[in-house]
Order: sequence, then C-alpha cells, then structure tokens
Amino acid sequence: MRFPRNTKIFRGQVDMVPLVGVLFLLLIFILLSSLVYTPGIPFALEGELTMSGTERRTLTIARSGEIIFNERTNRITEMEALRTEFRKLPPHSVVVVHADAEAPRQVAVEVRNAARGLAITLETSSVPIVLPPAEAVIGTPNPTVSVAVNMGGQFFYENRIISGADLQKRLSNIVVKTSQPLTLLVSADESVEYRVMVQLAEIARQAGISDWLQVTRPPAQK
Repeated sequence: MRFPRNTKIFRGQVDMVPLVGVLFLLLIFILLSSLVYTPGIPFALEGELTMSGTERRTLTIARSGEIIFNERTNRITEMEALRTEFRKLPPHSVVVVHADAEAPRQVAVEVRNAARGLAITLETSSVPIVLPPAEAVIGTPNPTVSVAVNMGGQFFYENRIISGADLQKRLSNIVVKTSQPLTLLVSADESVEYRVMVQLAEIARQAGISDWLQVTRPPAQK
C-alpha cells in the first residue's frame, strides 16, 4: 500500500535575511559581553614590593561572644589570657576558628589580634568575608582572575584555601595561557592586615599581573 507524498525538492533561492539577522544578534551579544565592567577600586602593582608535623586545635566563638579554647571560656575583655594560651602551643600549630553565624564579628577580630606575632596560624574559613564599603568604583575591561582573602589572612582560589607559593604558580600558568593583560580581582575582608595585602600584591607581581581590582560593597544607606 502506498501513501501519497507531498514533499518536493526545493529549487528556489534561500532567503538570507533571517540568517543575517541572527548573525548580527550574536555579534551584538559578543560586543556587549566584552564591555561588562566589574566594580572595584584599582591598584597598580608595577613597583618592587617587599615584606618582612602540625598540631591543630579548635577555638569556638559562641553566639554570646564567649571564646572557648582548651576547655576554658574567655570573654572579649580577657584576650591577654587567650594570648597566653596561644603562647603555650608548639610552633607552627594551627588553630581552627569555628564561629557561630550570629557571633559578634569583633570577637573574631580580637582573636586574630591575640595571635598576632606568634608562631601559630589561625584558620578562619568559617568566618564570613565582609567586603569594605566604597562610594565610587570603576571597573576593568580586562579578563579577571579571582582571589579571596579572609580575616585570618588565608588565600582562597576556586573556593579552596591555597598557599602563597601555589597561588603564584596558578596565576603564572594563567598569565602564560592568556594573550590579554589580566586583572587580579581581590575579595578581601575589610579587617585583613596590611602585610597580607602586601604579600598578595607581591605574589601577583611575581606571576606577571600588574593590575589589581579591590572588590567592594555599597555603603550602608543612611
């Protein structure tokens, strides 16, 4: 049994107008995507920058602001006692800070300050990064590579903690593979110490990145 067929071979001319319209739309999307700016504050990194078997302990910051370390509870007014406990730790020990989501942020900052100058490392990955506020910001048309820095001075790349040496290797590899100048997009906590930012700037410079953009947040509405 045969069924009638209504298909015929097209022998006319193809209308190119719809195809040209689609190509123009694609071109517009490409141009617009290349003009997207990332807000932040730029820094120039052209000059020379200089800077002068691990035991792990846990420190907990409660919602009330109490600091629990070595089975002892301290308050923010007793930071010297906490610093004394830190001094008793073996060199190169790591203190992992676990902060309650509603714990006062200033307590975490004071804990960081209590460990300053000691041969220990504070791991504060559980403390959220708070970006510094800024009124006027500009962007960059360059390709960007993102690095985050928490209040404890740890570097994060691709959502993982990374050492300074490994970060420099990663950035150097990206620079080699990219034909355009790169801009380092830095999401640093507002309480990060200056020496940590200097260290990051030197890492970027050694990797071949001379542009730096500090990610900020809008100031609070009054």
